[in-house]
Amino acid sequence: MRSAPDLIVESVQASLCGLSDQTLLLGCSGGVDSMVLARTMLELGQSFEVAHVDYGLRPESAADAELVARWCGDHDVPVHVLRAGTAPKTGSLQAWARNVRYHFFAETVAWRELAAVLVAHHADDQAETVALAQERGGGVDGLSGMSPVAYLPVASVTGRRYRLLRPLLETARSTIESAAEAWNVPYRSDKSNEDMRFRRAVVRRDMTALRREVLLRTARSSQKQAEEWLDELPVQLVGTLTSNAPDYRRIPLEALQELSDDHRAWYLLRLAAALHPAAPRRRSWVDAVNNLVQSPPGSRLSVGVIEGVRDRESIFVYSKPFRRRVGEETQERTVDLPLARGERLSEHFGVGTLRISRLSGRRMDESVHSTADTDHAGMQPIWLDPASVVGRVRVRRWAAGDRFTPLGAQGSTKIKALLTGSAVPPSLKPYVPVLVDDAGIMCVPGYRAAERFRARDATQEMLCVEWEPGSAYFQRAPDCTHP
Repeated sequence: MRSAPDLIVESVQASLCGLSDQTLLLGCSGGVDSMVLARTMLELGQSFEVAHVDYGLRPESAADAELVARWCGDHDVPVHVLRAGTAPKTGSLQAWARNVRYHFFAETVAWRELAAVLVAHHADDQAETVALAQERGGGVDGLSGMSPVAYLPVASVTGRRYRLLRPLLETARSTIESAAEAWNVPYRSDKSNEDMRFRRAVVRRDMTALRREVLLRTARSSQKQAEEWLDELPVQLVGTLTSNAPDYRRIPLEALQELSDDHRAWYLLRLAAALHPAAPRRRSWVDAVNNLVQSPPGSRLSVGVIEGVRDRESIFVYSKPFRRRVGEETQERTVDLPLARGERLSEHFGVGTLRISRLSGRRMDESVHSTADTDHAGMQPIWLDPASVVGRVRVRRWAAGDRFTPLGAQGSTKIKALLTGSAVPPSLKPYVPVLVDDAGIMCVPGYRAAERFRARDATQEMLCVEWEPGSAYFQRAPDCTHP
């Protein structure tokens, strides 16, 4: 019979296959589970660093941090300790601690340029998680419990979401405790795990060996169902679950409507989890999306931290932090126009990228002055005579009441009417920029120039203005070439 240490070493080694030459970050509380995992990393010769959070919620928490730091010092393992701020007086204490912990992990793994994050969740934790999901009436993903390979629920400051590995997820707590005894691993006990005010502690107290095995079988069965649904998912929807965009997605309506009711509910709940860690993973979210599918373009939804808008052929969903961030990024600011021929300005603006190039060109042909849409969203390069610029140039989001005289028009028109006439998707319309100078609106990038910037016989140079929305809006950007 193999010993507990041997079983754990084999399990962790299999979980870290392909990462032996990488440095990992281990989240370590100082409890028996994470301290045994740290010892296992030493046994494997795996390069790793340790992250510990002192929440300051218990008088003993400083001793937990001291134990972790001392062990790391004794074994030459780099350690990073965060002393969390004051816990909120309302709301879930556990949710607050989890949010603090994962944000710290995300920033540390990015700062140290590490490969992934390890945590020491084990089979007993898995059984408790599934039991709690059953109580809440969880769907397939809820009953699947935790995944051995996932992603951190929060992104780093760079926007990247790092892998989260749980190499002990198939290992029983009793095996971990036996390994700790065999290895003489020091660890701390957290009495709050026995606090019956927390539902998980009650579930842990009432857990029997038989129920534990039933719950673990439920998790494996649900994981298999989830894998089958993922395999059967239309490729357009698979992309929404794997997108690098942290807090917004576009759902193609045709692909969504191909799914059965249960398959669609599973997909939408998984999508919510990918959008934001606090996203609602309940039936009200699924019902809201289903209602939006049956609503006319321009209709909206708002459920918890998630909002959405229906376009003609898709639904654009995003988190409220996304909307706030875009609002901050689209405040009016000065634009330094390119001064030399061939020079190009490129800067992020809201949900896209604004590019301005200065090109030589005396006369523009009729295609340059065309008012016809050049692709499915009316996006086209805009050409401006730089000699017509008056004063300082700025970029901002268009606003209600904005008017200008478009190229080829006899009178002024509202920007709102121009965008509606150009069939701009309702999800994109609020974020379209305008270039302005001291004389007024110069152009709506991607859509129309002002008449006063028409090329004339004496024109020697032109400014080419492009606006490229992010990939969640369009896969193809306008092509700015020399006229």
